[in-house]
Amino acid sequence: MKQIDAGGLSFRENRRRNKYYVDKTLLIKDILESNDSGVFLFTRPRRFGKTTNLTMMDAFFNIDYKGDDWFDGLAISQIHGRKYYMGMKGRVVLFGISFWVKVPKVKVEIVEI
Repeated sequence: MKQIDAGGLSFRENRRRNKYYVDKTLLIKDILESNDSGVFLFTRPRRFGKTTNLTMMDAFFNIDYKGDDWFDGLAISQIHGRKYYMGMKGRVVLFGISFWVKVPKVKVEIVEI
């Protein structure tokens, strides 16, 4: 029987463990289609899925996970123009700051596009 994650698992762990997941992968489409500067700030109250959404984007864009199948069957892989969106997997530079710890961790990855 599938279970609901109540422990704050990352997107990768949710998919690996076959847990229920509220599909918010179209957020990736919205980001790729935006004409903004490429800098996004996600603010929400506690327990609103900020970490899950950020780990979802990391799993999508991070070159280390390029060959995964975590997005198979999700909305981003089924929309019109999916070749473009799925072709962007593992090709975008990510920059994240976590304030979860007392000293902020900064993760910078430079990926050649």
